[in-house]
Amino acid sequence: MNDKYKELGKDYKDTVAILAETTGWTVKQTRKVLDLLAEITQKQAAAATRKQRTTQKNAKSIAARNLLENYRNLKVSIQCGTEHSLRLLEDSEYLRLMQDEESPVNQGLRSTALLTASNRVLWTRLNAALDCYKEMCEHDTKPQIRRGYPLIYARYLAEKEVGIDDILDSFAIEKSQYYLCMGEAYSALGVILFGSDCAEDFCAGTSK
Repeated sequence: MNDKYKELGKDYKDTVAILAETTGWTVKQTRKVLDLLAEITQKQAAAATRKQRTTQKNAKSIAARNLLENYRNLKVSIQCGTEHSLRLLEDSEYLRLMQDEESPVNQGLRSTALLTASNRVLWTRLNAALDCYKEMCEHDTKPQIRRGYPLIYARYLAEKEVGIDDILDSFAIEKSQYYLCMGEAYSALGVILFGSDCAEDFCAGTSK
């Protein structure tokens, strides 16, 4: 390791000497320019990292929102897929046709069953995340965080969808508060569903 540092130090000195000779600058001026360039490079790298982190975090929030917006459709899909599969399995003629593993009928049932199973896994995972988020909201001391799950429930989970205007009246909040709470909810659910790459993901709602 020490040899590597020595080698880097030698490379730096050689670069300073070559640049000073080429430009006519003093060694002090040359070092100052190189240090400035190194600082700019570090800032650019840090900015790129922050941008990437923001993009990743936003992607998780968007995915969580898309799942919530399709919550009722997913529920119906699972119910229909399960009922359809059960009806087919109770059909003796259908079962006879299924004995041929390569038959279109058999392949169709497999596809239906796999799709239903996949949707059920997604459904279970989403509901587990919602249960976790509900607990987080109920045990938080900030009113803005506490109303997060009730807002999500009214908008996406209740049997009958509640319009935004009705939600604003019911919760006695402004539209700006509504969107702020929902944004924090999407962010929190995104972390619960898809994991976190940084402690910053847990800072939603901490601002005063």
